[in-house]
Amino acid sequence: MRVFAINAALAVLALAAALGGVMVGDFELSVRDVVSALMGQTTELARTVVLEWRLPRVVTALGVGAALGFAGAIFQTITRNPLASPDILGVTSGASAFALTALLAGGSTGMMLRGLGVPLSAFLGGVAVSAAIWWLSRGAGLGSFQLVFAGIIINALAMAYNSFLLVRADYRDVGKAQAWITGSVGSSSWHDVLAVLIALAVVIPLLRWAAFKLEALSLGEATAAGLGVEPRRTQLILMMMAVMLASMGVAASGPIAFVAFVAPQIGHKLAHAATPPLGTAMLTGAAIVSVADLALRVLVPGNLPVGIATTVIGGAVLLYTLLSATRKVSI
Repeated sequence: MRVFAINAALAVLALAAALGGVMVGDFELSVRDVVSALMGQTTELARTVVLEWRLPRVVTALGVGAALGFAGAIFQTITRNPLASPDILGVTSGASAFALTALLAGGSTGMMLRGLGVPLSAFLGGVAVSAAIWWLSRGAGLGSFQLVFAGIIINALAMAYNSFLLVRADYRDVGKAQAWITGSVGSSSWHDVLAVLIALAVVIPLLRWAAFKLEALSLGEATAAGLGVEPRRTQLILMMMAVMLASMGVAASGPIAFVAFVAPQIGHKLAHAATPPLGTAMLTGAAIVSVADLALRVLVPGNLPVGIATTVIGGAVLLYTLLSATRKVSI
């Protein structure tokens, strides 16, 4: 009952922020104006503002936040490590490296990835980084410090490569790419959000199955096997789902920092559950990105990337996590 109430409150918060995102701007709208535009009962200008400019932005924020929340909950539960989120491990940086290569790079590699498209390129980048992390930490186990250390190394290399691409890119492309790599939903279109919506449509019906498997895995591999869960295969399937969602989120908006790390942590605290509930993590992620984007638009002039706000939130939560861990060790 508690989890249901928390999920309902998070859903209301996310949708309220999304509605505010549609209403706020140079061309301000009321709730009635938004409803009229959705029903096709208003001026052409209002319909264009709502359906073509603002609605894709808020839907992208909701979809990317939900995808990153799900991915973070999977990574943190399987590894039993609150630091093992896709952005800290470098999965989102790897996805953005391949996506940026498709957007900016020349040569045969850039042309090949450009032919595949940004969503598929980002997914390939996420898979490649995940495989590299697994190879570097082989033999140490998914819950090891070695896994996180390998992820930090890969993340640093991917970010260095991304910086190299930006320095070498045509000046006409750098501005948009710089905002994208910080994590931005400001220029999102329906085409941008389509991939992440499709990925969520595939994953959401599997939430109950994934939640059961994760709960079994959290009890240990021997107990999970006794419950009929094959640990290695299940971990691989769940990790591929998480990598797909994280990569599609990157393809839609760029690597929005810390959402995959923060959303499961907050969801875990709110639900008082043994592991981060997947549904709660997804709704928390959607609420964080949509509220952060709306807050930036209201409080700060200019179309700033939402990744700036989520980095501040993530840094605060990371500091709190480290201080809490230090206090427990001291006690």
